[in-house]
Amino acid sequence: MIHEPISPLSHILTLPRGTEIVSSIIEYCSSHKISSAWISGLGSVEKATLALYDLNEKQYFRQEFKGVREIANLTGNVGLLEGKVVTHIHAILADQSFSAIGGHLDQGIVGATCEIIITPLSQPIVREHDNKIGLNLIKP
Repeated sequence: MIHEPISPLSHILTLPRGTEIVSSIIEYCSSHKISSAWISGLGSVEKATLALYDLNEKQYFRQEFKGVREIANLTGNVGLLEGKVVTHIHAILADQSFSAIGGHLDQGIVGATCEIIITPLSQPIVREHDNKIGLNLIKP
């Protein structure tokens, strides 16, 4: 894993093949004391688990996708839930036929590479569970 600040405000996290994306972002932010940030990335995955939230059922439905796919877009944020660093990341993945799938990124194993920009925010992002919605939402 190669990482370095690119400015006083942003960091680049470059993940090599075989690395898990979500846990790597959490580990990096935790070790660099980043508790609130915007993230953006691209690259490829060999395997990914995406999820879609069903508001009526109040649960995520997950599907694992195997095979190399381009990360056409990876975007999300970093915040705190009960004092621990958490992420909320969505991804759009494209296959060899240029068909795209997307959803909440639960897990992604890097293919060739994954390049992520982490931009810390001055305003804290703190999440708490909302029983009505069933999700950990940003506290106003």
